[in-house]
Amino acid sequence: MAKLKIVRTPPGFAPEYIRRAWVGIVIRLPSVEELKQDPPTNVGIGNQNSGGYDVLRTDAIEALKAAKKFEVAEYWQGFVIGKFLRFKRDVCEIVE
Repeated sequence: MAKLKIVRTPPGFAPEYIRRAWVGIVIRLPSVEELKQDPPTNVGIGNQNSGGYDVLRTDAIEALKAAKKFEVAEYWQGFVIGKFLRFKRDVCEIVE
């Protein structure tokens, strides 16, 4: 199962310390079937991460919790921004 590792601070609307906390986090990439069943339609505000990788918001929040980044996980739980988060390609690596 492929996963996404955040290797640099992603761009976005969140405060810098929140975005910086993603560095080192590994998130499961959704399967093609998951993306077809429920295509990403609302993956954030603006287009700073356009063309990037989509991950399930719940998987991303669980990855933050597993890394003991509870404050950052709580920040993302507070947003009603859709089912997916998107990370710009040049801040990520695909890992197995």
